[in-house]
Amino acid sequence: MEKFNKEIPPSDKVNYYSYSTCLKRNRDDFFFSLIRMIFKTVNKEPNDGMVRVSSMKYGIYKGDAINKSISHRQICNYLHFKNVEIVKNFYEGLLDSLIESGY
Repeated sequence: MEKFNKEIPPSDKVNYYSYSTCLKRNRDDFFFSLIRMIFKTVNKEPNDGMVRVSSMKYGIYKGDAINKSISHRQICNYLHFKNVEIVKNFYEGLLDSLIESGY
């Protein structure tokens, strides 16, 4: 992403917002918990089982998308995992805020 960001600089015509998620308990996504433990050991940073929280911050960082233990695949493919309603509500709220902002 460093290379991409150098080659494609941010545009003043675009609003950049970011959120993060964090897998806080191994039992919430067994497969991603294995990756989470490796990341946590090597990087000593919270992560969602795939991406470090510090790497999720871009533009205006709005914080934790969901104040709950959520893995990368749960937030990206929420219909097939637990916490479906919570993740769905986050996306609906995000769309509502974009509509209210005139997008």
